[in-house]
Amino acid sequence: MTVASLTEHMAGHAVVRAADDLIAQLRSNGAQAFTCDESDIEVAGGRAFSRNEPNNYIAFKDIVQGYKSETGESVGEPVLGRGGFMLKGLSMLNPQTGEGKTGRNAHLVRKSLR
Repeated sequence: MTVASLTEHMAGHAVVRAADDLIAQLRSNGAQAFTCDESDIEVAGGRAFSRNEPNNYIAFKDIVQGYKSETGESVGEPVLGRGGFMLKGLSMLNPQTGEGKTGRNAHLVRKSLR
């Protein structure tokens, strides 16, 4: 694995986690707007809708900043996907012994930082 492919691997996982977080927030706003459970909300095709009534939907553009109901009440929160990724089980190198776990191909990362 090269430094570039490791970076792509880590960034890719972070993007997937951010997308999952974004979908969860859209479901939450949709559930509040439709007054139903989040598990009843589907997110697809640029809209949030109830699985029971797919023709009754709210476009993303109308829900990403929260939602204003027909009665004028604001519900939900602004949607902002967040995601990160960290390799697990890493440790610093022991200065005396050089032992430690810095991750796969850490030598490539160290070389690229020089």
